[in-house]
Amino acid sequence: MSLISIVYPILVVSAMSAQVDTVSVQCLTKGKKVIPLYSQCGQFWTTNVKLPDLLVINRSADVISVSDVEITGMAEGREVAVNRIAADIPDFVRQVNKQFRKILGNGILNEVSEPRMATGLGAMVFANTTLSESEVVGPGESAVILLSNGVYFSYTGLAKVDELRVKVVVKQGAETRGILCPIAFTPYQSNGDYVFPLKGDLCVVSLPMNIPQHRVALSQEFAIDSISASPIEDGKPTGGTPSLKKLSDYPIFHREVMAIGSGVVVEIGDRFPESLMSDPSTYSTARFKELMAQLEPKIGLVSCVMGDYIIIDQENGEFSCYGHLSEGSIRVKPGDRVAKGDVIAAVGNTGNSSEPHLHFQLMDSKDFLTANGLPVMFSNVPPTTNNQNCKAANSLLATDYIMLRIDK
Repeated sequence: MSLISIVYPILVVSAMSAQVDTVSVQCLTKGKKVIPLYSQCGQFWTTNVKLPDLLVINRSADVISVSDVEITGMAEGREVAVNRIAADIPDFVRQVNKQFRKILGNGILNEVSEPRMATGLGAMVFANTTLSESEVVGPGESAVILLSNGVYFSYTGLAKVDELRVKVVVKQGAETRGILCPIAFTPYQSNGDYVFPLKGDLCVVSLPMNIPQHRVALSQEFAIDSISASPIEDGKPTGGTPSLKKLSDYPIFHREVMAIGSGVVVEIGDRFPESLMSDPSTYSTARFKELMAQLEPKIGLVSCVMGDYIIIDQENGEFSCYGHLSEGSIRVKPGDRVAKGDVIAAVGNTGNSSEPHLHFQLMDSKDFLTANGLPVMFSNVPPTTNNQNCKAANSLLATDYIMLRIDK
């Protein structure tokens, strides 16, 4: 599915029979926070929001079908933008529900935290229903609308959007009705006085506005990757080229990783053999899946994905996570207290990594699988780094990447 734009008129729907009132819509992921990305340039605000995944529950006596979704952006109680998704919805719901049934089984579902799915979606709640095979939902069944996989609300204007009202349109025979699901925001600005975890020349990529990257996953929603600064090839920055076969060919390899702020180490992973990723030119998704099949029973899912990693409790409700660290480079252990700027490890190429880089994210718990990702800013990377006219932001908001030189 694609990025939605602010171009569609308000959808008018007709009334359904009273029985449809027992059809409801709720968020699929337990404890999901809908956190907007905000930035202010001059008098204009940009609001960008990843839509939460929804569960349509049919407790009526009739068969219904999901046909459409409408998203309305609200600012201080008034409508400022309306979006519709129509043509894609039935086919998309059909594909997703078939995949879910294959993974989760066909029985009655309540709370499900299947590890591989939780990496992207967190702990899901199916409300004691049977998952439908398609967009057609029978009595006692439910259907998933996986909006987080590529549907975003984006608005730039004088207003700062503070709420979304999502309307799921269902059909019952010849009648149609929209079921309203208000989506409250959890506006967020990071609590700590943090510094960027690396120094020197850097290229920061896979930023939150680069939607197909980290943003689709729950705890990685606002994650960033830092790679070697190098020339731009084919319009895109790269830390190396296919001709670079050794990890030491990448300037960022073994660069010191620093704690962004004071806190206590709560978890580390140090079991991923970096020798398996020693030639970045051979990386492919298919090859890494083969490695995961071999390693997961030995080191666990998180270590397979993140490689060697550190999670630090910042003692303010936030947890920092540093991934793909070099094997043997971790200098801390659980229970250690660190200060802002302390060297804790070195950049490596462990886990699901196509070249040496540092993966960094901020979370609201230490659980990589079920935590909500949190936007983060650093005192030595001000909003003007991305746009000289930017007055304020709650996250690094470059479309694709930013080039940095951090000396202190």
